[in-house]
Amino acid sequence: MKKLMYIIFAVILAACNDNPSNPNNENEHDLPTTLKIHIYQLNDSGNGEIKDSSITLFDQPGGPGTPITLTPITLKFDNSKSTFYKAEIEVLNKSNSSNIIDVTKEIKLEAEYHQFFFTTLQKNKALITYGDKESDYTSTNLNGSDLPVGLKFLIEVPKNASVSNDTLSISLSHFPDATKKDGVTAGNETDIFVNFPIIYQK
Repeated sequence: MKKLMYIIFAVILAACNDNPSNPNNENEHDLPTTLKIHIYQLNDSGNGEIKDSSITLFDQPGGPGTPITLTPITLKFDNSKSTFYKAEIEVLNKSNSSNIIDVTKEIKLEAEYHQFFFTTLQKNKALITYGDKESDYTSTNLNGSDLPVGLKFLIEVPKNASVSNDTLSISLSHFPDATKKDGVTAGNETDIFVNFPIIYQK
């Protein structure tokens, strides 16, 4: 992989307010320190995987205030047709190397209290759509709707995207009141916010 110089624009990691004395508070989870994305390039029919890659996009195992590692995503494009990927997010707490916590499972359990949001700097390059809903992870229906969560999403790179760089923002919103989640608007509390580079290649 070629070395790439890039700028860390912003990184915010914030734990939901953990309170062990209140086990009924369903929207709590551990502090996330590591964000991974598993990317699968799809074939022309859109339903077959032809390439699987796992990228640790953000890694701060020591927690806030310690060194951060950011890794860019490389997305290929074709001059004659769009290129499709499906992606799955994995979130970990690696602050204790002897006890790594899978925060992804906690987010699934609290799906109605959380949603990932995705924004690209160059709007015409990578088109991102959600690939999951709350009902994929929970049978409750606190907000009256089956809204996106964002642990799974789809990426379309249009044809003739051009060789260039881009920036993808990923944020995880936390909704203390599940009824305030509408699937479109980010919440006032942010558990994860990270900007990192995308490289487009032929």
